[in-house]
Amino acid sequence: MRTGLAAAAILLDLTAVASAQVPQAFPPPAVPLELRAIRADAPPAIDGRLDEPVWTRAPLASAFVQAEPRQGDPATEATEVRVVFDADFLYVGVVCHDSTGDTELRVRDLRRDFDDTTDDFFGIAIDGVQDGRSAVVFRVNPRGALRDQQTVDGGLADVDFDAVWTARTSRDARGWSAELAIPWATLRYREGHGTWNVNFHRMHRRKNESSGWSPWPRVMQPFRMDYAGHLTGLEPPPPGRNLRLQPYVVGEATRADTAGGRIERDTAEVGTDLKWAITPNTVLDLTVNPDFGQTDVDRQVVNLTRFSVFFPERRQFFLENRGVFFSGNGGRFEPFFSRRIGLDGAGEPLPIRAGARVTMRSAGHAFGALAASQGGAGTESEFGVVRYVKNFAGQNRLGGIVAVRNDRGGDSNVVAGVDGFWRMSSTAFIRGTVTQSATSGEGGEGVGGYVWIANDTNRGYFGYISELVTRGYDARSGFVVRNDYIRISPAVTLDWRPSWRPRFVRRIQPGFTLEHFIDPKGGAVQEGFLSLRPFTLQFENGGTLQYSALPNWQRLRTPFRPVPGVAVPPGSYDYLRHAITLQTDPSTRVAFRFEGQVGGYFDGTLETWRGVLQATPDPRVAVSADYTINRLDGVGGLRSALTTHLLGLETRLATTPRLQLVSFVQWNTVARQFTANARLAWEYRPLSFFTIVYNDRSPVDGRGVMTPAPFTSRQLLVKLTWLRQL
Repeated sequence: MRTGLAAAAILLDLTAVASAQVPQAFPPPAVPLELRAIRADAPPAIDGRLDEPVWTRAPLASAFVQAEPRQGDPATEATEVRVVFDADFLYVGVVCHDSTGDTELRVRDLRRDFDDTTDDFFGIAIDGVQDGRSAVVFRVNPRGALRDQQTVDGGLADVDFDAVWTARTSRDARGWSAELAIPWATLRYREGHGTWNVNFHRMHRRKNESSGWSPWPRVMQPFRMDYAGHLTGLEPPPPGRNLRLQPYVVGEATRADTAGGRIERDTAEVGTDLKWAITPNTVLDLTVNPDFGQTDVDRQVVNLTRFSVFFPERRQFFLENRGVFFSGNGGRFEPFFSRRIGLDGAGEPLPIRAGARVTMRSAGHAFGALAASQGGAGTESEFGVVRYVKNFAGQNRLGGIVAVRNDRGGDSNVVAGVDGFWRMSSTAFIRGTVTQSATSGEGGEGVGGYVWIANDTNRGYFGYISELVTRGYDARSGFVVRNDYIRISPAVTLDWRPSWRPRFVRRIQPGFTLEHFIDPKGGAVQEGFLSLRPFTLQFENGGTLQYSALPNWQRLRTPFRPVPGVAVPPGSYDYLRHAITLQTDPSTRVAFRFEGQVGGYFDGTLETWRGVLQATPDPRVAVSADYTINRLDGVGGLRSALTTHLLGLETRLATTPRLQLVSFVQWNTVARQFTANARLAWEYRPLSFFTIVYNDRSPVDGRGVMTPAPFTSRQLLVKLTWLRQL
């Protein structure tokens, strides 16, 4: 603790020295920029060329301003944006000029939701509800790959959300251009309002330069909608039938060995999703017998900590307006987490019979309700959640949530709580939640919550987080990393750009993070660590180099088993670890990331080495290899070193962004498991897919790990979904 306070004092001194050279994180504009959209007499051809007369008649948004690296300076390359519309679509046309033409454009691959740290792209953030805090973001890269997401409070983002829209691009000696066609039915907006909050942004990856139409401070994201401009002249249609039906048919063949013998199963299933926009900002979603066979599989990890691992939600039914239900702190404490529906604790699917969800957003409030039923042998459960949020001026809000789970033949679990968000200034905020759980029968009653106070400025990040989860807290519809702890976590990270730094270095980011856990009753120390980062260099090309010193303190009351067959006895353990990370420019055709940690680990030592190699000879061909080795020596009385291996290999082959073959294999000696997943996906219409999926799981040598090997299983899925707007 004293070391952390000393480090904080040093960092604050450095901040004071450098502050005179730091551009300020300016407040939102008093008078927003305006761009007028015009009606098109005929729909433009979406081919990325902007050669129809309507584009020349439309008013122009240009004069983009840098957020990075030189806040407030004009963008070094011109960007020209125009917006038109008709009865069915909002169209956005953009020309992204580049002095090197199309020869130096950066695109890693053609996946949906491409990596926005590696690619050139153009994006638009739209707040049609006009609450100044939420947005739907559409981005396209020079090869026509799409990325869409929903955001809340300018930072929380649902990247796995997929909307119905199209975009096409072209490349020439000017650079590249794009045309986006976004259906009105995809957008959520206030009825009768022809002015929306909108911002346009561009990433010029070769220069690692971020710029936009309505400027925002470099420490923020372009979807901070209080910094947005106004898009005027819109004539969105009034509510109509606005139904979207997405039925599917899937055939499955499974061959598996189990403890009870061989299983050979051939099945066929049908189901459907229905989306009804009751009003432009109120949406009802229904699903009957959903199937998520085409969803990306989770990547296995070797978890050597005392905390549970958080895996994000990827299933489309649960994603739109997921932020309405969000009241946690992003992966550590979630009073409601939709992944608990239809998946068991190991991530294996459970059948969902039906589900319904209604969400509504307006400038003044938000409301969400969800009900789902899952069924199977011994797994019948019903889920329900209700959420309400009241928005106040200045981007403040107060919300409440009630989540209920009823397990047939078992207990009923209820979690209820209140949460709030207060933006004290354009850079400072307080966010917090307090909830109570109650379970029928014995136990299951407790309190869980957190508070987060932060000021994220151009000088750096200064924050404090505290969590409380009592022993009896049980969020059976949510997620907590563990029970019975208080977490105390101050953190400081500076953004230091002294004039004497080398030209290839963009910024120096020294900092520290303290993670300290104590018992909620007696205050006894449970565990903790201090991450001291005397330097982190971020290079102009996007690469990084970081060194960290990690003093740890562990107070075990019960044995801890980091891997099967290894048990660390109760006791007090203090040790020091060292970590180094090197990332080359991630946008180049061959990029490499190296992570290493060495030092003490409880009563022994642990070495962890990880290498990630990414090769993209062409955006249509991308290969990634990820290899992690953990070597435990003397841990838990080990008489000889135990080494674990985790190897993952992904290959992406694509003819266009709409036709891709993706394969992923993983070798995990801790789980003694080899897994393979191959997926051929053809998006023959927006969000209408023909998909073939092959899954294979088989045992491998555990290399000294004492855990049962999994049974062999193989599965083939063929799925057809088609989307119809009614």
